[in-house]
Amino acid sequence: MDIVIMNTNNFTRYLEDRLYQWAEWYSRGNFSSLGYSSCSIEYRIMTEGNVFRRSGPNPLPTHAAAEEIENWVNAMAQQNPAMARALRCYYFQRGSLRYKAKKLAISHTQFKYHVDMAHQWLLGCLNGRLEKD
Repeated sequence: MDIVIMNTNNFTRYLEDRLYQWAEWYSRGNFSSLGYSSCSIEYRIMTEGNVFRRSGPNPLPTHAAAEEIENWVNAMAQQNPAMARALRCYYFQRGSLRYKAKKLAISHTQFKYHVDMAHQWLLGCLNGRLEKD
């Protein structure tokens, strides 16, 4: 049995990767098939080779790692809404840190503090989950 020892830098990098996956997954998505199609007919022909869909319900796409982060961020919002808002703004919004802080009507320093504390909170969640496994 191989034991993988994660140092702090690797663990932090792992969390960052998970957070970027989470943001990419949740910012993409209209998964309920309401509104406009998620792709054009031309794109469907290029990727699937046809424009016909199978009959019956389509399963909703899943991303377990992103959904786990989303659950933790929702739990974080129950304890500290400002920290969760800052984390969502940091990963979902474009622009500089100062621009993002201005959108939340807080100082640049406070914004950075909230994001750093959210990272620590999530590192604790990840660490707790790894200890259970």
